[in-house]
Amino acid sequence: MQFTSTSIFATFAARKQPFAMLENLLAPAFLRPKVTEEDYKKLPMILQGVEAAARLSYMPTYVVDLNTRQFLYVSENPLALTGGKHDDSDLGSCQFYANHITHECLEFLMEVSQISYQFLAAQPPEDRCLFTLSYNLNLRATNADQPALIYHQCTPLALDREGNVWLSSRTFALPHTDRIHEAYLRKAGSAQRWYYNRQLRCIEPCAPLALDEKEVTVIRLASRGLSVEDTARLMHKSVDSVKKYRNSLYEKLGVSSMTEAIAYAQCHHLL
Repeated sequence: MQFTSTSIFATFAARKQPFAMLENLLAPAFLRPKVTEEDYKKLPMILQGVEAAARLSYMPTYVVDLNTRQFLYVSENPLALTGGKHDDSDLGSCQFYANHITHECLEFLMEVSQISYQFLAAQPPEDRCLFTLSYNLNLRATNADQPALIYHQCTPLALDREGNVWLSSRTFALPHTDRIHEAYLRKAGSAQRWYYNRQLRCIEPCAPLALDEKEVTVIRLASRGLSVEDTARLMHKSVDSVKKYRNSLYEKLGVSSMTEAIAYAQCHHLL
């Protein structure tokens, strides 16, 4: 099944009112949650868990309320990856995106957000919080001429009683590739992946991505700083065999170095 985007993008592309459609970064109007006072009583415990995870991962993290379209939680210095500091008044709503994401990436983010929420709506409610959307974004860096490329991930944190996404948890990290305008969805506990076909503006399945035992071993040993020679000795393989494993990894993951391969495998839960 394919999930196609809607005509809302024409308004944005016209650029007559560049940020008038910012709310569509969060969810289509017909999928916005219906939340009660009882639901909000659960927030303190939910956000405590998010804050603990942010401390452990040391990743810039924030939580968006799709009902009020406000940020409910922002970890310390979420713009650290750009070399900048944030102003608390800047973090209240989706205007944050307009202030810190380049126009081209903002347009892409709108497309992906809308279509991914439609994709989630077609999944069984009990599975919706298992999906993670990931892509690279250019942030406006304060201390550099060029935008800062970051790896952005989004996952549903809580649903309303009808199964619509209410809270969304999002993180920033250093990117494992320099590609932008590519987005992937994965489901926890499954090897299945989907990607956003921007040309057709739809989400399509792609081949499952998995590493064999030798590839996992090569990455684990490389992450410890071991050389090709040391890796070959511990694996009881020739140096040429280890180099072959590495080149196969690079081709499979679409990266050009072992550093990128390690980051990619960690981000995509392949280890």
